[in-house]
Amino acid sequence: MDNYLKLALLGEGSYGQVYKCQHRQSKDIVAIKKYLHSSEQVVSWTLEREIKLLVQCRHENLVRMQDVFKHDGHLHAVFEFVDRCLVEEVAREPQGLQKTSIRKHTFQILRAVDYLHTNNIVHRDIKPDNILVTSSGVIKLCDFGIFSEPCIPIWVLKVFLCLLSPLSFRPVDVWAIGCTILIMARCGVFLYGDTEIDQLHQIVRKVGPLTPGQMQMFSDNPNYTSFSLPEVELPKDLRRKYGLHDPLLADLVEVSVLSSAQLGSH
Repeated sequence: MDNYLKLALLGEGSYGQVYKCQHRQSKDIVAIKKYLHSSEQVVSWTLEREIKLLVQCRHENLVRMQDVFKHDGHLHAVFEFVDRCLVEEVAREPQGLQKTSIRKHTFQILRAVDYLHTNNIVHRDIKPDNILVTSSGVIKLCDFGIFSEPCIPIWVLKVFLCLLSPLSFRPVDVWAIGCTILIMARCGVFLYGDTEIDQLHQIVRKVGPLTPGQMQMFSDNPNYTSFSLPEVELPKDLRRKYGLHDPLLADLVEVSVLSSAQLGSH
């Protein structure tokens, strides 16, 4: 860290902290992630995975990693600095982003995920917090390494619950893209529940009944033995339930929701 000047704390979580820094010689602004986990083995695995992915992947819509080093017993990773994340952009627009902005953002997210999936890589944690937006409007997906089973966002729970194979996580990314579109359009009430079972109730009411395979997994899960899901029919007009007025975006959400549900049931 001797080569960098800390300017601001950008964020922190269970794995570490992210700082906005300036290189003392070049004056370049970067983001440095400091890993704080008490288990060096866990930290090494996390960083190793992120390094491997980011070195392997070079794409305009993926955040670029520049360096990695160890300081005061902690691992640090240096990334290109991006002005803001999608959360901040959405927060400034109470009525949702403009249709053109949502389309541009969605196109770039799809490009990034298509690149990852083509290279047999699954992000697993696509959400507005992990979608950076440059001042010129370029989307950058970040945070590949910070992942463990309990960290899966609750709004992708349905897909995770219904996966018969723990190795098949592509449906999680597909579902998350649809959820992100809804967040950008400020249809977020669709996404969040107070508990896991509440979230499942909300999703079933919005999307429709689980497939037989998914229902079997729900029944076999010991955490849900005392719960039941609402009896609903498959909605005939998913667009109206989503609250999206853009037909193209509504189609994308419908495809992401239904295709991820179908993939998750096999």
